[in-house]
Amino acid sequence: GDYSGLNNTTREIFQNTGTYHVLVVSGLHVAWIAGLLLQCFRLIRIPDRARYLLAVVAIFFYTCVVGFQASITRCLWMFILYLTARILFRRADAVNILIGAALILVAAQPDWLYETGFQLSFLSVMAIAMTAVPAMQKYLKPLWEPLAHAGRDERLFLMRGSWQRRGRWLRTRCEIFVEEMSDLHPRLPSRLILWICRCIGAAGMAVTGMFLTSISIQLWLEPILAFNFNRMSWVAPLANLVMVPLSSIVLAAGITATFAAGIPEIGAAALSLAGSLASLFLDSAAHIAEIGGAWQRCPTAAPDWIMGGVGLLFIWSFFEWRRFWIPISYIAILLACLACGSTLFADKAMPVSKSMFHASSGFAWSENAPILSFTFLDVGEGDTVVIRFPDKKTWLVDAGGLRISPSHEEGAYAFDIGEAVVSRYLW
Repeated sequence: GDYSGLNNTTREIFQNTGTYHVLVVSGLHVAWIAGLLLQCFRLIRIPDRARYLLAVVAIFFYTCVVGFQASITRCLWMFILYLTARILFRRADAVNILIGAALILVAAQPDWLYETGFQLSFLSVMAIAMTAVPAMQKYLKPLWEPLAHAGRDERLFLMRGSWQRRGRWLRTRCEIFVEEMSDLHPRLPSRLILWICRCIGAAGMAVTGMFLTSISIQLWLEPILAFNFNRMSWVAPLANLVMVPLSSIVLAAGITATFAAGIPEIGAAALSLAGSLASLFLDSAAHIAEIGGAWQRCPTAAPDWIMGGVGLLFIWSFFEWRRFWIPISYIAILLACLACGSTLFADKAMPVSKSMFHASSGFAWSENAPILSFTFLDVGEGDTVVIRFPDKKTWLVDAGGLRISPSHEEGAYAFDIGEAVVSRYLW
């Protein structure tokens, strides 16, 4: 939970690659700790209800250590609701748990609803639960699961559907290939080839599932990220395929190094390995960010367009309507307009507000009259002055400001006034 060592350069690298979420204490950490504790409790034969209750208590104390920020508090309440359902022998629905946790947090902290971290945390999980998981159940599982059980006569897949037919065809072709190889090369063990085919099926399911999950998350989050940070990461779906597994490996290595710190020789080796993996993690993010066209700046769109896109995705997913390409097309058009520099009518708000002000003040300026305007931005020491001349040219005078040192709170860093205030206003 200590973010004081996270400098602006590293933060921008992960923002540009669309993988900033791996730096935030959230579900990944809770899943590691909860999974480890539940397995340990199972090995010492603690009853299920007591095991779940002890895990909830442990996650609560972990949350107390890292602080009750939006993302980790969301994980805490989702975990509490999930384990409560398991204790009561009820099936836990991911969407119900997510919305229930959101209602609890908004009731306790209403201002969190307007925090970017809160929005991204809930929307990312919502994207997984409402878009990625149903798509995997409908398309990927019927395609890859038959291949993952190739050669096993007791596992038959007879369900109807085009993707089910593709999965059966893939499995059949694999089994025919194994028979042909066995006939051509009798010494070649057929079981080994079948095992390789099953591994290919399992790996295909894992890789395509991760890619689909990454695409779904970016579909929900990219408009929010573009609105708040004026950045669009086109490489994010592919970058997450590399960075998310790597971040899990780094996290596991760090936990291992912590437990092994007091053991002679082993502790030093574990710490060195964790450091090397962390360096590899940072270098990978930096190389991905340097890819040409991986990301770009964009103007700020009107909030109504952003809310409309996210709302369409939620409604279509919640009611399980067909033709899901409709909200996807909306998001694609929205992002394409932002990529081309269009603000989607947000620039119309300023002339409208000016005309309303002039009308209420008694001025009789004609529409589109050339006006000299001055805008003053508070940048700490003095003001930044944005001058718009009648010929549409713009001058920026004095964009300096104070450097605010980072704190230990989530997302805290050396505050850059030029990026957060001046650049944000200009975009």
